[in-house]
Amino acid sequence: EKSGNVVIVLDPGHDASHVGTSSKFNGVKYNEYELTLKIAQYCKAALEQYAGVTVYLTRDSNQCPNGASNATDCNAQRVAYAQSVGADYFISLHLNSYSDSTVGGAEIYYPNQNYRPDLSTDGKDLAQSILDQLVDLGLTDRGIKIENSHDNTTYPDGSLADYYGVIRRCKEAGITGIIVEHAFLSGASDFENFLSSDAKLQQLGEADAAGIASYLGLSQQGDSSDSGGSSDS
Repeated sequence: EKSGNVVIVLDPGHDASHVGTSSKFNGVKYNEYELTLKIAQYCKAALEQYAGVTVYLTRDSNQCPNGASNATDCNAQRVAYAQSVGADYFISLHLNSYSDSTVGGAEIYYPNQNYRPDLSTDGKDLAQSILDQLVDLGLTDRGIKIENSHDNTTYPDGSLADYYGVIRRCKEAGITGIIVEHAFLSGASDFENFLSSDAKLQQLGEADAAGIASYLGLSQQGDSSDSGGSSDS
């Protein structure tokens, strides 16, 4: 169980300016950035039922939260925001995509062991706790993973950096950062079973929250004398 108040920043991946993936089903277009915002909002609401946790969102609308001209700068500013609110955890929420519409499942990326191995271990255990909850919903288990730099980017100590910018920047800021790929928006089965209604998106967000709460050892409000706050960005 983590001691004291835990600060969590939920990052709904992408936005209307940096759109991520999309798919059409029954003539209707579904955008990753719209669905990840809903998942994040449901996750935040569920987490706020627990004591000892403060939850922020990097964005609370579909618009770019900081006006960044490109996705790299936008993601950097999201991590900077997390640092400004004293985040312990930065959890970026995404949907996956692949050319084969039969592919589905959930996978989570966590930091490699370089530079700050403590953040790697923390992220690995958190990732597994969340993935266990998503798999319990019926999603195919695609595992927890690391992805190292593809171009030999290094950390300040010269070790090989993580590939994903938010994980890399979080590590440099002393924050445990992970990326949750909930399901495949390109997958017909994943869409129908997990993404096709707000109720199903709520299940995903609540599964994320349950995994986070389980890993952190959080207690429901009323089960503890402690109380957690909350705020939006």
